[in-house]
Amino acid sequence: MKFIVGIGIAAAIFSIWIAVDLLYPVQTDFRRFDAPAVGRLETEMWRSYYERNHFRLFRQLARLIRVQFKAPYWRSYLLAFHAARAAAVFQAGSNREEYGRAWPHLNSYFSALRQMSDKPFQPETVSAYELEWWIVRREPDQFSPQDWERLLCATASEFYGMPAAGFREYANLRVQAMLLRDSKGMGMSEQDWQSIRNLLENSWSHLHNELE
Repeated sequence: MKFIVGIGIAAAIFSIWIAVDLLYPVQTDFRRFDAPAVGRLETEMWRSYYERNHFRLFRQLARLIRVQFKAPYWRSYLLAFHAARAAAVFQAGSNREEYGRAWPHLNSYFSALRQMSDKPFQPETVSAYELEWWIVRREPDQFSPQDWERLLCATASEFYGMPAAGFREYANLRVQAMLLRDSKGMGMSEQDWQSIRNLLENSWSHLHNELE
């Protein structure tokens, strides 16, 4: 009997923890984050994506959200769910109309982030830029790496409320990492992944420095 009562109390405490984690108001400064850690985690996520390890990718995404945005533990998984759902819907698409079905999930993700941010931004606009970046990235025959950079700058500008021109180096380094990955295909070596990690860490460091 005592064992059953103990299990019940533990379950109640666990439920309260989750509820507080998900619902308690949180305000954080998204401009303050560990740039090298974000670059490292993004590299790990790229590896999981191309290795088709979706479970590991989901856990890494939640971890990235906690590191970059200081999200509470369980809330990071809810945010990761919205982002992963958007990616899954987008991945299944084959034209712009089908790609657009990912927008509501992206908007849910950025709307949840907006509730945590101590500085305002428009989730609808950021979601639109983010989706457009995904689309041009998927259509390299129609769009150039310069288009990728332009949209990365625009997304960061809308998200952080600063001029797009300040994010050019961040965007350029991130696109270099994408181009390196594309050029290697399935023949990625450990040295290649280290090069991508260096590019992404430098990219996020440039962005972080611009925000200070």
